Order: sequence, then C-alpha cells, then structure tokens
Amino acid sequence: MVAGSKAGSLWQAEQLLPRVNSPKELAVIDGAGHVSLYDVPEYVDQVTAHPSPFFTKYV
Repeated sequence: MVAGSKAGSLWQAEQLLPRVNSPKELAVIDGAGHVSLYDVPEYVDQVTAHPSPFFTKYV
C-alpha cells in the first residue's frame, strides 16, 4: 500500500495493514496528500518506485 503522510485516508491504510495475512508493506510518502499522489510529479515518482521491488520479491 502507498499513502501520503498528509492524506486523510492514511489511518485506513494503517488499520488495514495488520489485518492482511500475506506479505505487505506500507510506503508513506512524506508531505503528500491523497490526490497529490496521482498528479504531483515528485510524489508520483515515489509512488511508482514501490510496487516493482515488492512484486519482484513476493510474486
């Protein structure tokens, strides 16, 4: 999961994480809100850097 540190939905990701029984990670992007993860280049670059290493390791 990826969430922004300023996202109103961050608490949901934090509560969901312990409930997932399979491999999991939560990447918190410092300074980002929810919507900025989609359209602010510096945050988008950070978001897109996380899935590939995770899936390479676990899938």
